[in-house]
Amino acid sequence: MQIVFVAYIVLLPIFVSSEVKMIRYHQNILLVFDVIFVIDRILDLFVGFYRPDGQLETRLLPVIQQNFSSRFVMELIVSFGPTCFLSLYKEPPLAVNTIEYMFFKIPRYGRLFEIDSQIEEIIEYYGQ
Repeated sequence: MQIVFVAYIVLLPIFVSSEVKMIRYHQNILLVFDVIFVIDRILDLFVGFYRPDGQLETRLLPVIQQNFSSRFVMELIVSFGPTCFLSLYKEPPLAVNTIEYMFFKIPRYGRLFEIDSQIEEIIEYYGQ
C-alpha cells in the first residue's frame, strides 16, 4: 500500500498541474487509485481486536463497529467527491477544475502519517 501511495503522491500533482480542466484519461487513472484506497479502508474494517477479557473478538459485527470511524467516511468523500459533487453542473459533463479537484484530495495526504500505525495494529493482531 505504501508503494501505491508513493505513486499517487507523484502522479497527482503532475496530472493536476498539466491542465486547467482534468483530462478524462487522468481522471480515470486517479480513479483507479481512489478505488484501491477505498478497498484498503474497507479491509481496515475487518482488523480484529481483543475484548477486555483478553479473548479475541470472533464476531464480525463488533469488529466492524470497533473499526468504523470517520476515516472511512472521509475516504469515500475524498475518493468520489470530485466526480459526484464537482462535475454535476459542469460543461462538458465530468469536466472538473484541477484546483477544485486538488482541494478534495489534499486530506488524503494525512494518510501518509497513518500508515505506520495501521501496520502496527495489523501486526499486533495477526502476529501473535
